[in-house]
Amino acid sequence: SKSNEKNLIKHFHYILGNITPRELETLYWAANGLSAKKTAEHLNMSVHTVHSYRKSCIRKLQANSITHAVYVACQRGLI
Repeated sequence: SKSNEKNLIKHFHYILGNITPRELETLYWAANGLSAKKTAEHLNMSVHTVHSYRKSCIRKLQANSITHAVYVACQRGLI
């Protein structure tokens, strides 16, 4: 039904938080202990971009820090 479909969409929106695949990559590497500098080197992007993506993840997951964002992402099965 339309109601179930809307609830499912809301659920996925909550889980994913509109995080882009590239943002998720930076979060994944943070979860695996890589610094922003090492993440930037690994993903061939600037450190500034890594910081921007991480900040975006923190905001989208309504977290307080990158550590908290990693925790929330793990809880939601994103990483």
